[in-house]
Amino acid sequence: MLSSTGHIAFKYPKIFRVFVNEDFKLQKKLFSPIFQSYFHNKYSLSDFYTTIPIKDYNFKLNTYKKHKTMSYVLTNSESIKLKNYHTFLNNAIFRHLRTSEVVYSYKQNHNILQMLTKHKDSKYYFVSDISNFFPSIGRNLIISCIKENLLNIPIDLSDKMLIETIANIVTYDGFLPAGFVASPSVSNAILYNFDKEMQKYCMKNDIIYTRYSDDLIFSSNKKLEAMPITVEQYLKNIYADTFKLNTTKSKYLDKTKRVQILGLVITPDNHITVPKQRKIKIKKLFHFYLNDKEKFIDYIKSHYNNSLAKAYGELNYINDIDKSFVSYLRKKYGNFIVDKFLHGNKNDK
Repeated sequence: MLSSTGHIAFKYPKIFRVFVNEDFKLQKKLFSPIFQSYFHNKYSLSDFYTTIPIKDYNFKLNTYKKHKTMSYVLTNSESIKLKNYHTFLNNAIFRHLRTSEVVYSYKQNHNILQMLTKHKDSKYYFVSDISNFFPSIGRNLIISCIKENLLNIPIDLSDKMLIETIANIVTYDGFLPAGFVASPSVSNAILYNFDKEMQKYCMKNDIIYTRYSDDLIFSSNKKLEAMPITVEQYLKNIYADTFKLNTTKSKYLDKTKRVQILGLVITPDNHITVPKQRKIKIKKLFHFYLNDKEKFIDYIKSHYNNSLAKAYGELNYINDIDKSFVSYLRKKYGNFIVDKFLHGNKNDK
């Protein structure tokens, strides 16, 4: 489940599955009939080639911790068409781009817990992220990424104009925006060469490396003071000055102190759990539920935006991460209350 980590589960439409034979050798198909079949002639190719730039659309802009994320305005028919184009391109092209096995973001059956499990037995950690990751993914870099993946894509993209049109459709002011359908697949693939080279280096030096979108996690049983310089060097060698390490977010962690990475905690005994604050929060919720209904209602209002469904989701998230803590909750508060919140109606307000 792990819904609060923002995973995206992709379906693979039948129309695209048929293009791979039993030997998994791609049988190239022309773009035009695939486009027309997918949309059932709802949109024309001339519409596709003349799509106005994303910048000219009216979008809702949300500001998140790391970057600005745009979302489609679904009341606008043009933005609905753009979203449909992005969905089509994601299924037909971008989902076929190579991504390294070290990448855990936006992949089906991949999540943060699985990623951190690879690091849980290490003693030392270096974590950082890439500065302005999405705004650094430019149109030309996307074009290069597509060209490097032509053998993996089941559609004939030999037409230079077609590749340029695709890059234009998925970029905002020349760069990849966060929040759109195709952006996660592109962002996963864009650092493929860095991921592979970084992985080779780490394997030679007994270091574990994983990436979650723009977050880079390294761990080892030896200290990692050299990692910032090493990472910067690999980024520069492969992408010139396109990507830079966010030195203000870089930090060293070790098991003698609290190791918290991407919202989860690795304990000194190699156990992965949620932060103490989340545990206290759910224990208070259960305490009020059993002992003071008025305080329980107030707590739901103040901590869960007056939504029982959010409280249910919180416990399900904790259960996905740390079942031993949920077992503790059962012993302390009883099976009834735990099951009520684990299996409660997710539509409750």
